[in-house]
Amino acid sequence: MNTIGERIKKIRTDSDLSMDAFGKRIGVNSSSIAKLEHGVNSPAERTVKQICSVFSVNYSWLTEGEGEPYSNVGNTILDMLVDEYNLSDLDRRIMQMYLSLTDAQREGIHAFVNGMIQSENKKKAD
Repeated sequence: MNTIGERIKKIRTDSDLSMDAFGKRIGVNSSSIAKLEHGVNSPAERTVKQICSVFSVNYSWLTEGEGEPYSNVGNTILDMLVDEYNLSDLDRRIMQMYLSLTDAQREGIHAFVNGMIQSENKKKAD
């Protein structure tokens, strides 16, 4: 894996995702993923950080090819929360899925929950 594009492709294929699905997870379109993987474009710093965050990738490995590809720091923090709050496996999975969403996807969830809260508040006021 000599290029960042090859390393991005490895993360995508290790995750068994199409370019479209991978791109959606990090907030870019499939043509951008193709250009990154083929070395046509270099990833923006935001994209690099998003890949590292969503897929638990070691930043140094992704950017420089140094060290191990995957980091388990995110999982360690998540494990601590699961233990501290006595969360179920489903709770853990929900948290993992939420953390892997793009900003736009999170905003959609925020809008949905805010709508539920407003509806509940209206019922209480009536």
